[in-house]
Amino acid sequence: MSAGFDPAARGLASKALSLNQLARVKEAVARAPCRFPRVMAEPPIITKRDDFAATSIASAQFIPVPDPRMGCFFGELATARFTASHGGRDLDFYEGPGPSPQHMVFSFVTDADQVDLLFCRSQQVQFWVDGERASPSPGEWNVVGSTRYIVSLNFADSTLREISFNVGGMAGAYIGPNFTMTPGRVSGQGTLSVSAITDSYGSRMGSQSKFAMQVGMLLGLAGVQQDTVGGTGYAQTYHTAPSPEDHFLARSTPGDDAQQSYAEWNSDLDFVLGGINDQPTLSASDVRKVLLARRALFPHAVIVVAGNWWPDPTATRVASTKFQTIQDAINQAVLSLPGPWVLIDNINGFWRNSSGRSDSTGDEPWQTGSGTQNAPTGIGNGDRYISSDGTHPTIEGVDYLSMRLAETARSAILAL
Repeated sequence: MSAGFDPAARGLASKALSLNQLARVKEAVARAPCRFPRVMAEPPIITKRDDFAATSIASAQFIPVPDPRMGCFFGELATARFTASHGGRDLDFYEGPGPSPQHMVFSFVTDADQVDLLFCRSQQVQFWVDGERASPSPGEWNVVGSTRYIVSLNFADSTLREISFNVGGMAGAYIGPNFTMTPGRVSGQGTLSVSAITDSYGSRMGSQSKFAMQVGMLLGLAGVQQDTVGGTGYAQTYHTAPSPEDHFLARSTPGDDAQQSYAEWNSDLDFVLGGINDQPTLSASDVRKVLLARRALFPHAVIVVAGNWWPDPTATRVASTKFQTIQDAINQAVLSLPGPWVLIDNINGFWRNSSGRSDSTGDEPWQTGSGTQNAPTGIGNGDRYISSDGTHPTIEGVDYLSMRLAETARSAILAL
């Protein structure tokens, strides 16, 4: 008898893998603190060197981004965007893949008492050392264009420690000639690999990092593949002809010119966060195509579907029916998605999962009042959480939203 393909056996094996994966995700989420890590008692001194300045480490060894010792998560996807001279040698500077490059995630263990990271372009970066924050808030360095510069981490001693961070563009790291570096596990923050596709909300900074990164941090991340393009949605594209469409479906489709989500990430939790830019004509079929594309990319992930910020539908600054119409399409579409999945409806204040369980998220909607940061009304939370543009969240708003999203996702996942 020939050993032919047995679809039934493959289906059972896939189901067993999915169940094992779900059990691992639930175990990890159950341990997740849903709180930001504490700040180190003895943090490193973090200093930006002069633009284009060489490392101050004598006889330094340089470790480039693609070197496995850098612990760049799925570093094979990083793209060398340009080559430039630094310290007397030509170096490649890397960014994430896709037409709108996203942040790369690094984690390495080193005994070096000084680590010089060679960045390019303006960056906001929070460093984690052995699972704790290296500073109360991210470092922010603004430069012109693709300017190269070193950010130096100076520690009090040369004991082994794990350093983790996500950054938009860099060439590598300098350490002393007698020190070592090995790939890490992302600073004890957990064991989960998290992906997210979002609109501009994903790129908004909270007190620790960008929105999707903060959600992952709160849930015990081991890295975030963050696919963020402003002005986009399930069916809404931001670019116009002749540029490629860049809506969620295009960015989730392998081989598409706009692809920015990649199956190589092998995500445990996949967040699909959007809808605010879509039109009221958005159909459940439009949403379903996106969700099925995400399922094809991440066949064993828990897919978490939510609107990331919906201005209060009772507020005068938005059309009162638009967001509910879009939310209805999302709510309908997710019902036909192969599990495991979680739906979070933060307009009406409830969650539902693929096991048929549901519960209230407490106060509904999550965002209230018509006020903004620069035009407060004294009613609702918009005064604190909506920025002066009337649409995007403030830093405090990103913290609030990421915390509520993480806590709600945690409850719904544990109920699967």
